[in-house]
Amino acid sequence: MRSPHPSATKKVSQTPSTVVLAWPQVRGARSYSVTLLRNSQTIFRAEGVAGVRFRLPQAWLYQGRSYTLDPGPYRWEVRASLSGKEVKKVLAGPLVVKP
Repeated sequence: MRSPHPSATKKVSQTPSTVVLAWPQVRGARSYSVTLLRNSQTIFRAEGVAGVRFRLPQAWLYQGRSYTLDPGPYRWEVRASLSGKEVKKVLAGPLVVKP
């Protein structure tokens, strides 16, 4: 797996009830996966995301546990699924959800 390209940029737009993640398109990507971590623990994963933007839900279930998008620090990662099983990490970065 390769590191994100140094020129890769990420964008987070946020209103009190909505967080939208955006990332650069990867040529040849069939889909993307978005992962959200809190305290180094994965708490959300979306597979098969078709575009380069993703709106985080306010509440969800992950591995049988309920979560909400509470204010505080998070980390998010995006990976592109290319041909076959090849996966390329697009970017990773911090996210702070404001109250």
